[in-house]
Amino acid sequence: MRGEITLWKEDPEGKIIFWKSENQIQDGHTAVLAAMLAGEEKAGINTIYLEFENTSGEVTPVSFSTAEGAEYFTGLTGSADFVRKPIEIKPVRNDDNSVTFSAVFGNETGFHGLPFGGTGVTSKVCGAALVMASSEDQTQDIVFARKNYDPVKIKTTEQMYISWTIYLD
Repeated sequence: MRGEITLWKEDPEGKIIFWKSENQIQDGHTAVLAAMLAGEEKAGINTIYLEFENTSGEVTPVSFSTAEGAEYFTGLTGSADFVRKPIEIKPVRNDDNSVTFSAVFGNETGFHGLPFGGTGVTSKVCGAALVMASSEDQTQDIVFARKNYDPVKIKTTEQMYISWTIYLD
């Protein structure tokens, strides 16, 4: 199993891609698959986290292990936060038995209360996670896959799109 994530925006001249690369499948992926196979309520990938930092300065790159899950995001402090976005666009099953999940982000409030985008705010997107959220309690979320990137500065009126494909090969 492997995954590929694309962060992009629409532009009058077409689609502008900021990131496109493979992600890291986290240890939690087995718990997500087990919940799905057992038919548990709200089982499955249903949420995307978008990590950002509100700074005009540099964002320190983060390394992480496959064992890290939701606690990393819960522990973000200072100018760092994340948007916990339910996936509202129906996932697409592709001909090659892959599945693509998509979400749109823009001018939102992060989990810890920081603004993402918006007037007067310099938000830099620096990571994302594909998640199973089975309740309102974020500490119970299970991270399926994750990726951190070189930061991308968001303009105040921009919407960012994530397309995340999981290949079942």
